[in-house]
Amino acid sequence: MKSTHRLHVNVPIEAADEVLSAEGWLSFVPGYKGLEAGDPNWPNEGSSIVVRFGPGPLRAPWKVTVVEYQRGRRFRTHEEGFSGLYIDDVDLTFQVDNGISTMTFVRDVTSKSVLVRILLFLIYPLRWVTMRQVRKRIQAMVQT
Repeated sequence: MKSTHRLHVNVPIEAADEVLSAEGWLSFVPGYKGLEAGDPNWPNEGSSIVVRFGPGPLRAPWKVTVVEYQRGRRFRTHEEGFSGLYIDDVDLTFQVDNGISTMTFVRDVTSKSVLVRILLFLIYPLRWVTMRQVRKRIQAMVQT
């Protein structure tokens, strides 16, 4: 299921690009517990990191692999958690107009499991709640 989210931040594109560091990527998502393993080549294409996610005290590994990286322009990842039960392909593009950076997230969420795909379809309308928190966290991250 694809969804598109735009975030406008009044910062230079270099600051918006900081979101892509190994420590910064996904730290803005609710449930983020920390970076477990990082590739020294991050965020170059083919590099990976492993972060921990989970509600409350639960923690599960989440592998993120860079599919494409063009500094200040585009960042694409393939992310898998819970042994492929949750898969998220993220396409993040940057545009600058009159000093205002626009970050556009296109997410394609799916699962290896048909049952989980059905569940994702049912809870899909609730994505806006999480994205409101993500927008606020990214904005705070790039403006400090």
